[in-house]
Amino acid sequence: MATVPFDTLALAHKLEAAGFDTRQAQGTAAALAETFAGELVTKSDLRQALDELRHDLRREIDELRQEINELRQEARRDINELRHEMASLEQRMTIKLGGMMVVAVGVTAALVKLL
Repeated sequence: MATVPFDTLALAHKLEAAGFDTRQAQGTAAALAETFAGELVTKSDLRQALDELRHDLRREIDELRQEINELRQEARRDINELRHEMASLEQRMTIKLGGMMVVAVGVTAALVKLL
């Protein structure tokens, strides 16, 4: 950051020429000098800050992409696990239903013979 060189005497004379009295002109020049005495941001400061922000943003985006990819892989694993569980459940249900049908046919056949 840079400081701006500031000629308070020249400003006070210009203010007096514009109609300010001496006290007002000197006070205004002093106030402006205090303001400009602080550090001001230059274009190079802004460029550097912008470059740092871009770098940080790229890093954050890369991290987010990595997290998204990890979540996708986790979701795929979960989906595959659910598919496997559903296939297993379907197989067990088919076996149970088949067994129930065999029992029902057997009971029906036994009732027909008894009657």
